[in-house]
Amino acid sequence: RTIPKIRCKDAHCPSWLQWLIKRFSDGELKTVEIYNVEETRRFIISNNHVLANESMEGEKPLVGDEILQPGPYDGGKLKDDVIAWLDEYEPLKERNNIMDVAFALPINDQDVSPGIIEIGRINGVNRDITSGKTVQKSGRTTGYKKGKIISTDATIIVRYGKGPLHFKDQIITECISAGGDSGSLVLDENKNVVGLLFAGSDKTTIINPIGPIIDKFGIDFC
Repeated sequence: RTIPKIRCKDAHCPSWLQWLIKRFSDGELKTVEIYNVEETRRFIISNNHVLANESMEGEKPLVGDEILQPGPYDGGKLKDDVIAWLDEYEPLKERNNIMDVAFALPINDQDVSPGIIEIGRINGVNRDITSGKTVQKSGRTTGYKKGKIISTDATIIVRYGKGPLHFKDQIITECISAGGDSGSLVLDENKNVVGLLFAGSDKTTIINPIGPIIDKFGIDFC
């Protein structure tokens, strides 16, 4: 069959596009010519354990999996509620995790908005958040909440379905979340992103610092 040229943002073919090509071109990725264009794509950011089912290092990639909105727990159906495809994620490890993050590519950009409910548009990024500062988030379960930072360099063990996993250099705040809030962006009082919420208890909330995520995946917020 004839396969047209495919536009890529980067010099390499992104993971989601590789999956699509292999699925619909009998695996002949080499028959597709890749070239660069100047464009920006909008992605959905959340946690690995939300979008990629706690995918661990060494396991088969799940790129291309359908992402539902609302999620299955809230009644989302594969037939009616697919909003995006899983694009990329950081595999989880038994030790020295820094982030629990994944990205999904919306099928239609018009289905997603850059604004956060009860917060609004993001102003920028804050990599230098310190203990005692107030942060805010809007989540699926507890809605809008604010709290103070307790620590910015915590080492913790988080219990996942696949077992306890070790994280380092994490942000700890007063409790501003509950189950189902995972994947919420956490911002300072000036609406600058400081991290990605991924775990917690009835006393504290645990947040991945945003700096390493930006450095690893080359993302921006607007």
